Amino acid sequence: MKNKFQIALKNSEIPEFFKGAGQYFSPDPDWGVHLHIRNWRDLCEYLENLDTKNDENQILENSFIVYLNSLKQSYDDAESLAYNISGYYSMREDYAFMSRDGYDLIKALTPEKKSIIGKLFRLLRRDYHSQNIGKPVITLEKLLDRIRNNGCTLDLEKL
Repeated sequence: MKNKFQIALKNSEIPEFFKGAGQYFSPDPDWGVHLHIRNWRDLCEYLENLDTKNDENQILENSFIVYLNSLKQSYDDAESLAYNISGYYSMREDYAFMSRDGYDLIKALTPEKKSIIGKLFRLLRRDYHSQNIGKPVITLEKLLDRIRNNGCTLDLEKL
């Protein structure tokens, strides 16, 4: 049985996969919102089980670049990016290939791609509170702390 990431690769639906759109939506059982971490687990399971080893991070990087290129300067895309970066750093502890030879997906990106991240994280900082009034979400500081505590050494807002 194919997992969601494998289907997204086959159908050229990488942005939809990372955003949790359509068939790639993985609902949180309590809140009904998309749980990005579930898609990251599918992605990691697929990459870990590839027949050709040492290609995992290149496939991941290429896929993430396709996703980055699809993003607009919108709150929804900024939030999606933050949860995807959080998912990446969370999964690095469970899947050794993701940090093999000191590899870091975000550090490996070109300055142009890092700039996309920086702009969206600054937008997220600006709008996070107003977009989440009355919603049962963690604070932006807790989300950023989670990303840092899972191994991100970059100041994402300054990229």
